[in-house]
Amino acid sequence: MDPLTTVLIALGTGASVQAMATTTNGKAKEIYQDLRARISRKLVNDFALAEYEQELSMDSRRQLKKALVDADVVQDEEIVQIARNLLDHIEPEQAPEGQYKTLPRGIVQGYNQGTHQVLIMDFGSESRVPPKV
Repeated sequence: MDPLTTVLIALGTGASVQAMATTTNGKAKEIYQDLRARISRKLVNDFALAEYEQELSMDSRRQLKKALVDADVVQDEEIVQIARNLLDHIEPEQAPEGQYKTLPRGIVQGYNQGTHQVLIMDFGSESRVPPKV
């Protein structure tokens, strides 16, 4: 997984863990706070980070991704390593694969996950046969 995606997934997952009042994973919260503080120091304005934590929407993710790229966050190896450490701590069973599955929370209207996928969405009235892969 590329460093930018790793950081974005770690921030989203960490924000979800942080929001859970009953979580027993105090170490994950500490790692997330460290990650968040380091990223916040690099950003010119951490509004995109705060909005992403509150909303976790695709629009806020796009804004945060742009802010992370503009601040050249992924060039900081410590930040990328802390993000990986957070993901390893939260989802240890996925760490050996190097791939992390995001778990939808809240209202989900569409969800697609995997390495090799074909997604066909047809909202028209005509019936279509999916292509052979």
